[in-house]
Amino acid sequence: MHRGRVGLAAGLMAMAIVAVGCTGRSVVVRPDPQSLSATAPRQFAALGVRAVPAAYVYPAAGEPVAGFASTLERSGVSEKVYYPIRPDDTVDAVLDTQIDVTFDQNNGSNFAKAFFTGFTMFLLEPLFWYEYDYVLSGKVDVVKQNGSRLRLDATSTGTFGVKFFSLAEANEGEGETLRQAKESLYRQMLGQLAGRTTSNPSP
Repeated sequence: MHRGRVGLAAGLMAMAIVAVGCTGRSVVVRPDPQSLSATAPRQFAALGVRAVPAAYVYPAAGEPVAGFASTLERSGVSEKVYYPIRPDDTVDAVLDTQIDVTFDQNNGSNFAKAFFTGFTMFLLEPLFWYEYDYVLSGKVDVVKQNGSRLRLDATSTGTFGVKFFSLAEANEGEGETLRQAKESLYRQMLGQLAGRTTSNPSP
């Protein structure tokens, strides 16, 4: 009788593990880039983008200022976008752009989850998500030919969650999280640029 109960309990536990799932990953980015426009009415004949050294650099994020310049080029807000801007480039405005990227691997929380996962011989593994957080902050000084300046500020956050048996997919998941978080940041700054500046582009 006792063995039967133990067997039943073990079976129910196994079914619970399968039902909850031992593998998986999730990506949550705020604001959601899909909720933000990737295009804008044309307001400039030419823009120049100049990178300002970041205070916080995360190598996996690549070159976010270059990505912002590409977003501007695709958006249609300017006929031409120069990046990096050269001394002889003629532009309506220069965008001095600084993008900081910070990463929090939540060591304390993730260590505790790993400990209990091992302590329970992986029985609790399906209950735990290992989470990694990213914060991207952008500052753009729009400097027009007449010397006027306008500051644009935006922030996006990304959280990548992964189960223990999917940790081998961490690099791929991080890349997707950063891609979406950068796109969210770029589109926010594009929206501000389009909404708060006016220009007289050439026909």
